[in-house]
Amino acid sequence: MAKFDITKFAEALPDRADLPDSGMTREIPVGDILDNPRNFYPRPDNKALVALMESIQANGLLEPPTVVPAEDGKYRLISGHSRMAALRLLAANRDEAVAKQFSTVLCRVLPAMTEEQELCAVIEANRQRVKSNALLAQEAEKLKESYIRRKKAGEAFPVGLRDWIAKEMQINATKVGNLQVIKKGLKVPGIIARWEKGELPEAAALEIARMDDETQYRLLDWVIDHCRTWSINNVREFSTCWTCCKHKCPDTGGFCPNAARMYADRYRYGEWRCAGCCRECLNRDTCSTACRFVVAERPPKEPEPAVPRNPAADDPRLKNMTPKFCERVKALREATGLTRREFAESIGEYPGTYSAWENNSLAGAGSLPKLALTLGTTMDYLCGLTDDPAPKPPTLFSVDLCSPVWQPLDAAHWPEEGALVVLSYETGLGGSSYLVARCAGGADDEYPFISTDAGTTVDDIVECRCDRWMPLAECRRGGEGA
Repeated sequence: MAKFDITKFAEALPDRADLPDSGMTREIPVGDILDNPRNFYPRPDNKALVALMESIQANGLLEPPTVVPAEDGKYRLISGHSRMAALRLLAANRDEAVAKQFSTVLCRVLPAMTEEQELCAVIEANRQRVKSNALLAQEAEKLKESYIRRKKAGEAFPVGLRDWIAKEMQINATKVGNLQVIKKGLKVPGIIARWEKGELPEAAALEIARMDDETQYRLLDWVIDHCRTWSINNVREFSTCWTCCKHKCPDTGGFCPNAARMYADRYRYGEWRCAGCCRECLNRDTCSTACRFVVAERPPKEPEPAVPRNPAADDPRLKNMTPKFCERVKALREATGLTRREFAESIGEYPGTYSAWENNSLAGAGSLPKLALTLGTTMDYLCGLTDDPAPKPPTLFSVDLCSPVWQPLDAAHWPEEGALVVLSYETGLGGSSYLVARCAGGADDEYPFISTDAGTTVDDIVECRCDRWMPLAECRRGGEGA
């Protein structure tokens, strides 16, 4: 924004022959300079005023105030109200030298103006000021009043009111319209005070300005009670809750205390998906957002049946499983005479992974069964579930009977003695027939199988020349689970 030059504004004013000092600079006594009643800009606070006084004392008055002639030989300020406030305090200083130094001030004198011209000049002189939205709204209101008076006086304007104000203030015409709506619409003193302090954003203020007086008062109470900020999201939340929820709760008599929870859970994409009162809701018995009054009236839920705990999970041996595992792995590895690195390389594992197995860590647990096999022991022994390091030989009931397979009937695959098996032999037509028998000897015995069928002899089994067998599970009658 270009720096404001008051002399250019003065050039547009008509010359006054009766004021020979107009358009000049001159020394004027401080007491002869009056504040302009048309100046609506805020006075600086005491801290800023003290800093301004110190600056003037140290550097002098760098920019002279601008004045216009007033009645009785006095002058009225156009610009420099803050500087004049500091100069008046300096002129009243107890130090006579300081008071005398600042008893007069060099001012730029402009021709006399009408009230409307003075107002425009005051606004132009404050063009560089950093202004809040509230101050801009006040400025727009003053310009609107000036426009109306000048219009009634017969002055012609090339543009409409809003465009003229926007041009004078050098802001967007839409913003001018918003400021006018806010200035007119805010009714509650507490909200107006926050608007003037700059705590209320323009978007939120515009939303509030469209509310009626009662809603604005309730909004102020809601923000204070819930410790909310004056953001546009909070204002919209209250507006939605006030529209959709009960103003008088049947339980508290006041505004719905559950409105914030319902808004958070049931308001999505501009759509309110809630009954607005939990007592009128069809889902009040199951809704997770229901208020405490409705929840307190729900029948108590029956506890779900507890799943019985497996006693094996509380086996005390499991508490020492890791240290016991590492201790035994180390002992078995030392028995091989190999170092950690050598043993790790011999089983195809990283030395770091194996080292962890000896140092209270079960990293790479997927390879632990391989470790047990390569050490010639069992996982039960390594984990401390048994003290017998030797793996148990396979027994009759160690055969996987859940998924049996046919095996060749030869010395390498001969069933254990006493095992119940199905024998298969080839028929003359190329098919297979089957016998159920019990192994009673080895592959070199003359009669290695005894038939379980009373009508089949051992000779019959030998004559069949069986070449395949498959294990069968025993039926343990009279025992547990029979």
